[in-house]
Amino acid sequence: MGILRKCIFGVFCLGVLLAVPALCADAQEISIDKKKVSPIAISNFKINKRSFKPGNTLKYSLTLTDTGIDEFLDCGGREYSEPVLTGNYGMPSYYGDGDTVHLFWKSSKKQYVVQSFNWKKSERDKKRLRISGKIPVQKGMQPGKWRLAIILIEYGEETFYVKNSDDPVNGNDPYLPTLDLSMADFKVSKTKADNKAPTIDLKSFKLSKYYVGKKDKSTFSVKIKDKSKVVAVRAMWDIYDKTNKGSGGDYYNFYKMTYNKKTKRWQCSIKLDTKYERKAQLKGIRVRDIYGNEKNYFIGNEYGAIPKKKKQYYTAYKKMVIRKK
Repeated sequence: MGILRKCIFGVFCLGVLLAVPALCADAQEISIDKKKVSPIAISNFKINKRSFKPGNTLKYSLTLTDTGIDEFLDCGGREYSEPVLTGNYGMPSYYGDGDTVHLFWKSSKKQYVVQSFNWKKSERDKKRLRISGKIPVQKGMQPGKWRLAIILIEYGEETFYVKNSDDPVNGNDPYLPTLDLSMADFKVSKTKADNKAPTIDLKSFKLSKYYVGKKDKSTFSVKIKDKSKVVAVRAMWDIYDKTNKGSGGDYYNFYKMTYNKKTKRWQCSIKLDTKYERKAQLKGIRVRDIYGNEKNYFIGNEYGAIPKKKKQYYTAYKKMVIRKK
């Protein structure tokens, strides 16, 4: 459940790296004049072309260098809660094991593409990460200008991001970390933006087992529809222990769902791990397509009336219960 994290912000300029330690004197006295100092740098950026049409694939590569991440984090920086990021760009499709770098590509309107890369220890020791990625241009991609808007980095127990210097400074966060990322700008034409989130097929819900033993797993699967490619699906399940007689679970787990090409379904495996866990109850599904169209199909509110527009989900979800034998 690593999605509820705090974001720590920092800033960029290769020519003033030596100024990084100076920030550590007092995190509350960081001067806005020093906002061009950054813990990372970008070099060797390459892109196959600048203009794309449906059927094309954007190919890019770059080298990300650690120019002072430890020093930057030691400064104490400024902390932000998850909504600051999710309000504009959503969250990454996944969180990796260990250090991870997420690139947020954004259109001139509200579409965005997130691509994530694990920063392996061998590369971390060299203080660099070589990145290469592809972005398929489909009919539903927003036409017009696109740019690399944010580089979000998970580093140990910390999370921070660096923004494109083209973004205006927000008065609520005066110590914005910025980088000149204009080298990544590109344009898309002859497309029509798909701004609708994926939908789940309530009639397609399926559990491989309703009762599981100590070492058993139950596979939950569902069909999801969308005009564009679906890239992230998570299922939230309430977990109840054996003493719980109430309507709400003791805690919940998010399960990353993967696509099964043979069944054309999204699926995840659920196991009741400890002797105290007696059942799991589906509470919601979060879906996102490749262009950032996202929707939460959650019923929530165990203690009040279920809104009419959510009753269809409630009816389907309440049948999805896994019990320990």
